[in-house]
Amino acid sequence: MNYCPKCGAPTHNMNFCTKCGFELRKTPAREECDTGSQICHDDTRSMRAAIVKENHEYYLPIFESIDRNEGSRWSWCGFLFAPLWLAYRKLYLWSAVAIAAPMLLLLFMEFSMGSSVSDGNGIFIFVRVFVFLTAVLFGKMSNMLYKKYVDKLISAMPEDTGEAKLYIDRKGGTSGLSLVLAGAACGAAIALLVFVYTCVE
Repeated sequence: MNYCPKCGAPTHNMNFCTKCGFELRKTPAREECDTGSQICHDDTRSMRAAIVKENHEYYLPIFESIDRNEGSRWSWCGFLFAPLWLAYRKLYLWSAVAIAAPMLLLLFMEFSMGSSVSDGNGIFIFVRVFVFLTAVLFGKMSNMLYKKYVDKLISAMPEDTGEAKLYIDRKGGTSGLSLVLAGAACGAAIALLVFVYTCVE
């Protein structure tokens, strides 16, 4: 089974996508895969579209630009909302890193360096600078991290069509629940910052 490179819907070996009407031009790799019941692992673009799902028309050109070694486009979502965006796109580990890193740094500095650093709010200035630099890093790297995640899913795709469909539904797309949970985790992290700041003063 192939997937529409425009909307990500299954194409069922047809010449046009039944969901969006996109004309599907066959390539030799696709024709080879059309004869069996396996997912076509050679059709990278359609597989990426199937995994990304929402807003894939934005991400596919970015992925292809990275493939051509032209660099990754700046991500404002990664810069401004890294923990939320990463969780929404199911990059859970990176979302946890984005949330936990500033908190762990703050706690480490507070309990290892003591009041000599805390006096004058020096520790909090350092943490703010660290958070900003981390945001810049995620702004630059988020699309590349997402591409690596998508390509990793493709490489682990089951050969059976039914299993592949379940795999894509489970691993691909977005997660509104994860977005909510990441937002709650960010709120808890901010509350911890406020608590530590109050205790220091």
